[in-house]
Amino acid sequence: MQGAAMALDAVLGTAYLTANTVLDLRSREISVPVSALYAGIVLILRIARDGAAPLQLAAGLLPGAVLCLLSLIGKEKVGAGDGITVMALGLAMGFDGAFSVFFLGCLLAGAWSLLGMAAGKCRVTDSIPFMPFLLGAYLLRLAQTFAA
Repeated sequence: MQGAAMALDAVLGTAYLTANTVLDLRSREISVPVSALYAGIVLILRIARDGAAPLQLAAGLLPGAVLCLLSLIGKEKVGAGDGITVMALGLAMGFDGAFSVFFLGCLLAGAWSLLGMAAGKCRVTDSIPFMPFLLGAYLLRLAQTFAA
């Protein structure tokens, strides 16, 4: 991918996740309209710039779709907003990118929770907002991509 296109993708993704992180920290919700706007923009870019095939785009939705399904089955123990966000990232990054950011976000959230429990600041039953960890994972992925 060309440098300007990579930079645009990085700015859009970072802005999107930052907005949802702020909302998640304040209200424990994400913005569906912002997610739809981001998904629409990246969908147009992927088709126009990269010629992404429908099967590639659908595959990118899978990690987020699984999260949405877990949200329904688990009675919102996993937030549907997390699934929507990962679906939007999947449109932008494809299956591998969305899965790796989600997985790394889970590792970061788990490490944070373990540190909190070790320090006596939280319990295993406490819930934490996931967006800050998803943003951190995305930024780590960007650092890896731009360093390569």
